[in-house]
Amino acid sequence: MAKRELDALRAELNALWRGPYQASVPSHIYHYTTAEGLLGILKSSSLWATDLQFVNDSTELAYGKTLIQERIQLRLDSRESDEGERFYDSLRLVASRLGTSSQHYAVCFCESPDLLSQWRGYTPGAAGYSIGFKALALAEPIHPGLRLRKAIYVPSEQTKLVDSMLDAAERCSKKLSGTESLDPSMGSPLSVLVDSLEDCCLWFKHPMFVEENEWRLIASSSPPMRSLPLSFRARHGVLVPYVVLKPYPGAGHSADKLWILSVRHGPTLNPDMVKKGLGLLLDAHGQQWVEIEGSEIPLRSS
Repeated sequence: MAKRELDALRAELNALWRGPYQASVPSHIYHYTTAEGLLGILKSSSLWATDLQFVNDSTELAYGKTLIQERIQLRLDSRESDEGERFYDSLRLVASRLGTSSQHYAVCFCESPDLLSQWRGYTPGAAGYSIGFKALALAEPIHPGLRLRKAIYVPSEQTKLVDSMLDAAERCSKKLSGTESLDPSMGSPLSVLVDSLEDCCLWFKHPMFVEENEWRLIASSSPPMRSLPLSFRARHGVLVPYVVLKPYPGAGHSADKLWILSVRHGPTLNPDMVKKGLGLLLDAHGQQWVEIEGSEIPLRSS
């Protein structure tokens, strides 16, 4: 009985993500990067997924964590009896460690190929590039264990998703109360719930960033991703951990090339020269069919 109930809870929580909270995968999604980043992607035919604790905005994980803790505390404060209090007290302690129990590595994409805020954020002071990928080839994905989902920005959707997860776990906990199901070796409604709440931290973003329409391809430090070797790069004196994601045979593309559909250069005063260099680079890496585009955002000369 215990295993059956826990499996049903996992299925219910997974179904919540596949419901109205998750948008349909678009045909194209775009990764903004510098010239050095583009060179690295083409030379290695891989993507670098950065540890989310080392991204430019270190508050991103904290946003979801704070929202979840507030929803848990609201339930504790509004209770008229002690029923379920032990479950929520335990959950509150576990929730304080959300985002730190596992390592999560992400590659970020945007639905827009030519967004000024993205050029400013990812390619400051230089003409960067937005690389268009076939989204379904990433969603299928390029390596077992990767997950591609759109960020959730609307606070009402965020709270509804968390509340639905709490309701499902509480119902399961009541069914299994006093049974052998709470043996740690078998898992528990609490442990199953925490895994899903951890996901909320990864894909919840502050509504002020809604313009980005961000999609995240995430690998977590759990099987089958644990086998991926950890690499490091230096950024402003900080050693940033990342994992290398290479194409996975059977995901709709060859085993040695990412499915790149287009490359767009950012605002520049020398668009013709940039396009010529970009075309030669793509030809040199066997990507001559990739569409070359330029930003339509005007750049003023100083």
